[in-house]
Amino acid sequence: FEALYWSFLFLVCLYVAGDLVCTRGLRIVPSLTGQVAVGIIFGPYVLNALSDTWITVGNLGLTLLICQAGMDMDFATLQEIGPIGTLMAFVGSILPISIAFALSYTALGLDLDSALAAGCSFGPTSAGIAMNVLEHCGILKTKIGQLVVAIAVVDDILALVVLSQL
Repeated sequence: FEALYWSFLFLVCLYVAGDLVCTRGLRIVPSLTGQVAVGIIFGPYVLNALSDTWITVGNLGLTLLICQAGMDMDFATLQEIGPIGTLMAFVGSILPISIAFALSYTALGLDLDSALAAGCSFGPTSAGIAMNVLEHCGILKTKIGQLVVAIAVVDDILALVVLSQL
């Protein structure tokens, strides 16, 4: 029953930190902030109170969130901002990858593959988190919101392609 107890406590803390504290109490941060904090506390680096089942559920939730990002995209708006959005996505992805690669290769003295992996870890922008925050702020359906989501998806794809080649 210990795993059931920790699971129940985890769900209650997610609700309290996400909805009650962040959304209704502080009102300046999205509920995702409290939920991430609870995940860190209950995760393997602090309490290590969750079973591998929760990691599988988390991966499934992340996959569904990315699918939602694709379903919520307004392709007419994306076509309207197409070239500018694509340029911003490439610059926003390539620039952090390049800077992190250069620093880890020169300053830290890592080998080429390790430096490239370190650089790629700075490239992606979480489309799921971006969508959650933009929806909380009420700007997900605007041109700026669609541009941010499109950039986040392109960033994720670029980083995954490069990391898959290592």
